[in-house]
Amino acid sequence: MTGLINLVVDNFSSLIILPILTMIIIAITVVISKTSESRSAKFYPSIAFGIVSIVLAIFSYINFTKDIGLNVAFASISLATASIVGIITAVIINLIDGLKLTYKDNNK
Repeated sequence: MTGLINLVVDNFSSLIILPILTMIIIAITVVISKTSESRSAKFYPSIAFGIVSIVLAIFSYINFTKDIGLNVAFASISLATASIVGIITAVIINLIDGLKLTYKDNNK
């Protein structure tokens, strides 16, 4: 257990990037959903992050035994996680908007 705590303490600077990246993609998704009329526009940033993540995963797979391979794999996993969170956020926003429209239609 002490080894795990020491590992987290040693790599804290690289681990803090994931929550920050996740908050950024959530903020981008919310801003785009408020400013855009298109229902699918809020998915574009998350899809772009996902594509970049797949490209980085392929690059890290090719160079996995080198020093850069593991670092790129960590970046790829971080981007993929942020992408999935952004897609889930966009789906939740779509559900809320759909409920608002249904509620307005039912009350007319």
